[in-house]
Amino acid sequence: MEKDMLAQIQQMITTATESLRLEVTGMKTGQQFLGQRIENVQADMDSKNRETRAFLELSYRQVNERLERLEQRRDI
Repeated sequence: MEKDMLAQIQQMITTATESLRLEVTGMKTGQQFLGQRIENVQADMDSKNRETRAFLELSYRQVNERLERLEQRRDI
């Protein structure tokens, strides 16, 4: 009977160990997936940041040019 109980305990430990291994593997996969998603979002944000910066620089140049033209007209 003790051998049967020992075998059952060993089986429960083996099952629990395998279950934990599967969970850890799943967590690693989830972390890799989330890491990739974060990288994708960061790349998208960087791209949009560059676009916004370029737009603002263009707008600033246009406003600055218009201001200079107005100042020149005023001086005439």
